[in-house]
Amino acid sequence: MFICSFICNDFDNGILKNIISRGYSRQSIFTAKFMAVIVSTLFMVILNLVAVFAVSSALYHNIGSIYALFIPQLIILVFGLISFAGIFFMLCSIFKKSAPTIVVSLLALLALPTGISIISSYLHINLSCLWLGNAVSTLAVNNISVQTLLASGVCIIVYLVVSYIVSISVVKKLEV
Repeated sequence: MFICSFICNDFDNGILKNIISRGYSRQSIFTAKFMAVIVSTLFMVILNLVAVFAVSSALYHNIGSIYALFIPQLIILVFGLISFAGIFFMLCSIFKKSAPTIVVSLLALLALPTGISIISSYLHINLSCLWLGNAVSTLAVNNISVQTLLASGVCIIVYLVVSYIVSISVVKKLEV
């Protein structure tokens, strides 16, 4: 919701036209917005993790050693949320309206894993590593391998780069 509001309101309210008229390039505007979305997502996730740690430590005392066991899961969770923020940013840049973006975002979260598994079965190649949600599904496992962490790291980079390139390509051709 935050990302849709942050990006789509500029299109709806004509703010983008005013910013462009001041001489800023579309690429610099959306690069700054992309970085703001990623940094704010990271900030909100870390703030949430700190709050959970503080409350659970206050309630259950000496829980810090237990949290150390969940560091790989937390890393994958952070990677997943930042990747999804990149996807949502891309969809907002494409659709430019809040309602269609929210609908497509929710449908994409449901359809992408299914589409990837259909393509995988058709091509007889395991493409499940392309969907970061598969790594997020390993959060329930106690021992996450280094390979899973590395695959998640590569996945976040690919998601962010693709989201950024598509977003910039769309807004460069945009009439304001």
